[in-house]
Amino acid sequence: PAVLEKSIKNATARNMNPKQDFDVVIIGASFSGLTLAHHLPKHLRVLVVDAKPEAGSTVESTGLITSKTYDEFKAFFDIDSYITNQISSICVVAPNFKDYFVSTVDQPWIYQTDTKALVKKLADTVPQNVEVRMRTVMTGVGSSERIVLIKTQGKDIEEIQTKFLVGADGSHSKVAVSTNLSQNTKFLFGYEKVYFGDVHLGDNPEETIYHFWFGEFSLGYGGWLSPTIVDGKKAFRIGLAKNEHERGKANELLDKFTHRL
Repeated sequence: PAVLEKSIKNATARNMNPKQDFDVVIIGASFSGLTLAHHLPKHLRVLVVDAKPEAGSTVESTGLITSKTYDEFKAFFDIDSYITNQISSICVVAPNFKDYFVSTVDQPWIYQTDTKALVKKLADTVPQNVEVRMRTVMTGVGSSERIVLIKTQGKDIEEIQTKFLVGADGSHSKVAVSTNLSQNTKFLFGYEKVYFGDVHLGDNPEETIYHFWFGEFSLGYGGWLSPTIVDGKKAFRIGLAKNEHERGKANELLDKFTHRL
């Protein structure tokens, strides 16, 4: 696109740093981007960039991973150090918020994680062929020459040449938009708070995740309650996923949901 090509020329005119070459550039240093960086062949030169000041620093999430993902991460480092709760049961609560049923399996099928620490560990243990740059923003893509413009906070813009550009930067992916590949038109948003205390519903609440898929709070996706450990103390996360147009009422909606629970 003409606008992107113009931005490249303008950046060059502002004494952009010399061009650097990478085989793969990954935009987004979270679960998907860092997992890919661990798996790529070791002879490739890989760059991972993210705007956050530190990997995992601004992540606040339930951070559930499946048993398959658990096995994947186990090949990289001691994943058990970042598991707060093994989840072997799911409890689905009825619209009256009183009736419910629990389904249980013999082995954990998902795991509640210390998400911030887990993402940081993923970044700290990438292979030697991978470079991770934080506080770094992709500002544009040259459509034909596969040039990525990287702006590091406090430094000049850099011109990066890459064979493969990967957008691991979420549903509002700048990579997808910059390359005219974005097809997402409708979005949900998730909002979550952490409370200290015990959960009392069901026989084994510390290994149970609770879902609320009915009623006024379920329009969009639904609500959840998930047990966790924060700073060595028992806690639980309560969250909602709602339609994008309700984002402005996120705190109000979650407080109402929590009061109902």
